[in-house]
Amino acid sequence: MVFAVIASGSMTFALSRLSVATQKIASGDFDVRVDIQTGGEIGLLATGFNAMAVEVSRLMRETADKARMESELATAKAVQDTLFPEPNATIGPVEISGHYTSASECGGDWWHYCENGDYVYIWIGDATGHGAPAALLTSAARAVASVITQAPPMPVGECLGILNRAICESSKGKMMMTFFLAIIDKNNGWLSYSNASHEPPFLLRKNDGEPKRDDFLPMNEVNNPRLGERTDHEYKQAMVQLAPGDTVVFYTDGVVDVKSPEGKS
Repeated sequence: MVFAVIASGSMTFALSRLSVATQKIASGDFDVRVDIQTGGEIGLLATGFNAMAVEVSRLMRETADKARMESELATAKAVQDTLFPEPNATIGPVEISGHYTSASECGGDWWHYCENGDYVYIWIGDATGHGAPAALLTSAARAVASVITQAPPMPVGECLGILNRAICESSKGKMMMTFFLAIIDKNNGWLSYSNASHEPPFLLRKNDGEPKRDDFLPMNEVNNPRLGERTDHEYKQAMVQLAPGDTVVFYTDGVVDVKSPEGKS
């Protein structure tokens, strides 16, 4: 009977400690552990409780980190959305229509248009990578574009050179950006452009019938290194004459990567 009383007292004490620890878990204290130096089922129960507490604590930390990251990404997305212009605009004889959808919360694709005197600027680029770092690089490009268009009009190659130096200083050589800049003269329809390894836009001449594949002419007379590779590069430029009714299609690699339900490009 003495042994039975001692054994039951030890078991009751162990169960009491487990009960207290369970209440702490229920109240949100996931760092609690029980130290029960006994064997049998009570010892196994204590071991299982400690393992459960460790796993719950880990999951809670991961959940908190995920919630924080999602909140930060949502903020970054809200900021990035302000970098894009209205999707449709008419600036003199130039009609603009655009669309942007990111593959994730934040992305490295960016496009913009603006007016500077007699000229309409079309900006489109794609930063390497995805997520917040790429989005931050697009914000740097947007800031530099604003500065460029506040200055007197300059050749398109010089504009891209200024943007390149800014990207080099911002990314410290760790990130690059493909880019295409076009400047349209509203008075005579001349379009000058410079390309920094971006997908070349397509020129579609006015056609009353349904356009065919061969009607899309790539604007690829010049191609320069990506923005951010080196600061001393001089960007070459080219020109093309636009006529009323002509269409220029600008895009990023997200378009050419799209596949049909059958898996065809």
